[in-house]
Amino acid sequence: MLTEEELRARRDAARERHQERLQQGDVGSTSGTEGAVQLSAQQIQESEKEAEAAKNEIEFVAFARVFSGQIKPGDEIFVLGPKYDPSVSAANLEAGDFPEDCHGSVGTVSGVYMLLGRDLENLEAGFAGNIVGISGLSEQVLKSATLSSSPWMPPFVELVHSTYPILRVAVEPFRSSDLGALARGLQLLNQADAHVEVIVSEAGEHLLVTAGEVHLQRCVLDLTEAYAKCEVTVSEPIVPFRETIVPVPETDMVNEAIEGENKPKETTTEEEEETDSVELETPNKQSSCTLRALPLPEDFTKLLQDNHLILKTASDHSNLSSKAKKDLAELRDKLLETIKNSESSELTTEMLDRIISFGPKRCGPNVLINLTEGLKVGSVWEEAETRDKTDNRIELVSSLVNGFQLASLNGPICEEPMMGVAFVLQDWTLKDEGDPGWGPLSGQIVSTVKEACRRAFQKQPQ
Repeated sequence: MLTEEELRARRDAARERHQERLQQGDVGSTSGTEGAVQLSAQQIQESEKEAEAAKNEIEFVAFARVFSGQIKPGDEIFVLGPKYDPSVSAANLEAGDFPEDCHGSVGTVSGVYMLLGRDLENLEAGFAGNIVGISGLSEQVLKSATLSSSPWMPPFVELVHSTYPILRVAVEPFRSSDLGALARGLQLLNQADAHVEVIVSEAGEHLLVTAGEVHLQRCVLDLTEAYAKCEVTVSEPIVPFRETIVPVPETDMVNEAIEGENKPKETTTEEEEETDSVELETPNKQSSCTLRALPLPEDFTKLLQDNHLILKTASDHSNLSSKAKKDLAELRDKLLETIKNSESSELTTEMLDRIISFGPKRCGPNVLINLTEGLKVGSVWEEAETRDKTDNRIELVSSLVNGFQLASLNGPICEEPMMGVAFVLQDWTLKDEGDPGWGPLSGQIVSTVKEACRRAFQKQPQ
């Protein structure tokens, strides 16, 4: 057994031998475990060139039509996305400032081509009326964009496709070391194919959404052979489910009227509310709430789904632009029209004006309506002019909304997101004190409201 001094002497001797080999240029020796392989400056430079070549191996050519003027190689132009608003961002772009959410950038055209089947012919310039290929803008253009020499140009609307991606699968590399290559390959595939959607789920999975099975096979082939150049594994198709409630049916499965004992009993509105409502109190008995679930009209739900971006901006009234306020007002008018045109809906204009949150994720097709007497918290359409500082419930409204968000994200049937459900807050009481030993009241309210929403959901036909 070696002593500590003998071990130290051997380490010092090994370091000296290693330094001697480096000075003598014997950097390629790999016998045993003695020493390490050191790359020369030329080898390092060549490896960097290979990595850069692999990165730039794929060059996208944009398919474009020139509407006015001309475009030449070397032109520096503004690249404007479909969501670009010149009234908001044009002045900044003209001054050379590019805010993060302006949806605009500057790019340099590296080439202009005439498209001849699979071949490309270089052009000195592309003139108005011609359909040309443009290269050099792959870093600025994702799916579609408007090219202009002026930032004040309104962008063309985004292209509308006749088909939509419906088949969703999760993809991952066969070797974990190829994760970076897969991420870049998916980004290139997303740019190259207009009918592909690439999503990163909340769990960190890379989801690929395609138009069908044949399209999926083609996308996987492109990933493995051209874009990612690594072996990938594909999961079974992921079918998204949604949980909802429906009005009480008047006809059965064979389209015959429901009569006799099977027909729902006719009850008054007060009796319905009393039967369908759910009242729960927090574990410390300091707060209680009463909730009722209602089905939203189909057109109402579709409007919420189609305008989820507007709903997302509406969650913060303090930073709303004039355009966002206008869009929000137009959406409210459309929703009001669907309520008026719906004969069977129990929603009223008052309920629409007292929506305090959309869910899940504050932009989903479900709503939380405040009909509690004396609770002034404003709505999603406008903030409350004054807040009642004497009402202790105001400070806990965020906990109430969070409970609704959790319930709408995970329904009671199979833990899938809800769709087309309105939760009406009919009553909410708060005492000054409760039983000790139950933790913060805010957390109790979140869990209580979540459970009340789920129970109110289960009391309705599904």
